[in-house]
Amino acid sequence: MVLHWRKRALWADLARVACALIFCVFGALSMEWFSIGQVLLGGLSIVFGWYLLACMVKFVSAVTIDENGVGVSRKWLPALRVSWETVEGVEVRHFSLGQFRSRGLMDIKLKGKETIILIDDGVDRFPELLQLIWTLTTRNRIELSETSKTNLIAAGCSSPSDR
Repeated sequence: MVLHWRKRALWADLARVACALIFCVFGALSMEWFSIGQVLLGGLSIVFGWYLLACMVKFVSAVTIDENGVGVSRKWLPALRVSWETVEGVEVRHFSLGQFRSRGLMDIKLKGKETIILIDDGVDRFPELLQLIWTLTTRNRIELSETSKTNLIAAGCSSPSDR
């Protein structure tokens, strides 16, 4: 299975972070040198710049999951790969956005011996990916925490033992 991040959501993220970055850079440059405001806006500029780069990398990245493991191929950067034999842990995490939002953010964190792969819910067919991860971790005898299992069930996945 090869998955890509949803382009429409990435364009929206790029637009928001570009506006914030421009505001912070121009705000910092218009202030007195080394003032508290300039240092704060300069720090925010670095954070927004980093996030802008992360969004741009997602544009040219693809997630591959198969019987051998999980990989992320990226233009300009080395590919990441974790085989099922070297997986030290899999976490399915949910982050609540507060009481005013009906859903939160989810991601999957795969820890290998030398590599960590983080896949967020911005990837297309994410619910299908969650089910496949649960099936393959069970097949490869990788233990999931109770929290990860609860998050998978809450996302609508069924236990591989129930199938």
